[in-house]
Formats: sequence, structure tokens, C-alpha cells
Amino acid sequence: MLKQLNGFKKFYLFSLVFFVIELLLVVFGLSFTPLLSCLWFDFIFLVLFFHLWTIFYKKREFKFFHLILHFLSVILAFFIWFILQVSFTDSAYTIIPPIHHNAEIRGNYVEIPHGAIPIRSRDYYELVNPFIMKLEVKYTHEGF
Repeated sequence: MLKQLNGFKKFYLFSLVFFVIELLLVVFGLSFTPLLSCLWFDFIFLVLFFHLWTIFYKKREFKFFHLILHFLSVILAFFIWFILQVSFTDSAYTIIPPIHHNAEIRGNYVEIPHGAIPIRSRDYYELVNPFIMKLEVKYTHEGF
């Protein structure tokens, strides 16, 4: 069955499996680390963008204004990605831990800062293994 799927469909299937596993882990009070979730979020956005553009270019002949539209759509795509990224990283009260580029693994804990320039607080989650952490906040360090 996998031989019949192209690269985009295989990636979408892998992403769906990752999301289903994430939801199953949430049921048991666990989650993937934000670093894995961040990679998943970024790659799915990037692959979706490239997939839409390959479909567009397969159906149309080349013209110069398509390059201008492509450039403008790249700017729009990065803007949408940035807005989604900020909205996910600044929300402290979600079922699944926020997707963070700046989450750090320190010893047996994952440190997730909240806030952009002035970091308001840092939550510490306990690691089960290098890829999975507990959803319950072990402790919070307020006010930086």
C-alpha cells in the first residue's frame, strides 16, 4: 500500500500517526516533548506549502508573474506561520503543552518559558524518557 503513495501522502500519513499518538499519550497524562512537537508543526506547514505549489505548477505553464505571486505567497505563508507560532507559544493553559522553539531539556525536566520578550514564568515538566514527558507541571518559577 505504501508503494502507491507519493512522498506528500506518506508524510501526511506519518503526521496523522504522530498526532494520533500524541492524543493517546494525552489520555494517559503524557505528551511528546515540545521539541518534537515543534518539528512536527514546522514540517507539516512547510510540506503543505510545497505541496500546494507543486500542484499549482503542474497545472499551469510558466509565466513571469507566477514568480512574483510565489514570492508574495512565501511572505504570506511565513506571516501565517509566525502568527500561529506566537498564538501557540504564548498560551499557558492548553491540554497539549505549547509548541516552543526555545524549550530546553535540563536534567530530568523540560523547561518551557511563557511570554515573549519579558519571560513571565517558566514551567518545568518531568521527563519520562528523552521523547516523552508528563503533562502535569512539576513546578513553576515566576517572574523573570
